Amino acid sequence: MKKTLAVLLAAVLFLTLLPMTASATELPGDLNGDGTVGSMDVTLLRRFIVGGYGVYVTLPVADSVTPEGNELSVLAPIEEDDAQIAPADVNADGVVGVADITALRRGIVGGYGETLVPSGVYRSAQLDLKDEASLYKLYGRSYVGENGVAMPWVGNAIEFTALLCGDISLQYTSAENIYIQSYVDGEENLRVRAASGTRQVKVAQGIAPGEHTIRLVRDTDISTKGAETFWTSLAFTGVKASVAPTPQKDLLIEVTGASVVSGKGALRAGVYTSDDDSHSATHAFAYLTAQALDADWMLTARGGAGVGATSSVPQPISEFYDYVNPFCGDSRIAYGFERKADIVVICLGSNDKCTSEEFQTLMVDFIDQLRARNGEDTKIIVMYNYMTTSRTNDLIAAAETAGVYACRHTKHNDGGASSATAAAHPGVEGHRIIAEELTAFIRENILA
Repeated sequence: MKKTLAVLLAAVLFLTLLPMTASATELPGDLNGDGTVGSMDVTLLRRFIVGGYGVYVTLPVADSVTPEGNELSVLAPIEEDDAQIAPADVNADGVVGVADITALRRGIVGGYGETLVPSGVYRSAQLDLKDEASLYKLYGRSYVGENGVAMPWVGNAIEFTALLCGDISLQYTSAENIYIQSYVDGEENLRVRAASGTRQVKVAQGIAPGEHTIRLVRDTDISTKGAETFWTSLAFTGVKASVAPTPQKDLLIEVTGASVVSGKGALRAGVYTSDDDSHSATHAFAYLTAQALDADWMLTARGGAGVGATSSVPQPISEFYDYVNPFCGDSRIAYGFERKADIVVICLGSNDKCTSEEFQTLMVDFIDQLRARNGEDTKIIVMYNYMTTSRTNDLIAAAETAGVYACRHTKHNDGGASSATAAAHPGVEGHRIIAEELTAFIRENILA
């Protein structure tokens, strides 16, 4: 007697999930519909593949048809009409075969890093970031180029919504090592190191079936002049519906400056370290402030930058502010300012070695440049006392001369030695405090 196996694989089975029990329509691999995944499901899948046992796998939907004589080839790619065998495609590679048995067994015993994707509902897919740019939202001065989506600035990001599950991997080409931070529905998912070269890296994992908002952020600063990073495609282990961009927020906040903006040392809780492992734009005050105000963000920052030339960056910030890829010499592309910032926050002064008079003149000129590019209505805030007090009077004087806001902050270096410039960078607690102060200042003085 034929046995019809009812299954709708509609959740992701993780190796660490214990006990593995759920309803028949919630647990991938539950081929006999008893609410658990075990050896009987493996046996049934093996019998279905080899044939001759009168075993079929069907979806629990109206008018589903059980094939006679096992007519559908389990080694051929699954088409839309092949709903009868789609749930048996455990690894969602488009065919039903031995690999699905292996995936199911590994998922049961654990320890293999195996994620079982609900096939028949969610399928593996790839998103070409160059050719399908209308399907996601860009943050910052990222842009679509010949080699993919260029991510030249720290804080550049893409964001989209989709019905999906499982894992997401990113194909990219980068001239330097960077970190990428992913978010699923606003919650941190993975922070991964993307080594230089042309590679693929898993950027999100363990996503439960359903509609989600995915955000992928370039989390570390440029370290080499002219080094370019391009994101080329995303691979999904399970996606059900088309990817769509998230809507534009009402408020755009731009923060321009140096390494404090880009998150140098933002992950540390104690003594400063110079390695990229402790650097994170998404844990720095600029990003935190944008999240608190439910705003879109743009970071135009590079470590070592100043209003004038510095020992680290020979160009003053005014010379590279107008470009989407400012450190690429003759290949620089002008930024169009199609969307102008509502608020621009200036976080500069710790790297400049010029005189007070020269500094104030350069700062006022830069503020005039910001107004010219973003419009006279743009609100501009000059931060001071966030890292060092050496330029406090100059920053206040420049803000008064230019007629813009000046926001005082609590100097906080999280236990780093204040005698060393690098150690004066805020850490986790320092950035939290600065973000709270800046958020309150904007709400009280601009948004009220």
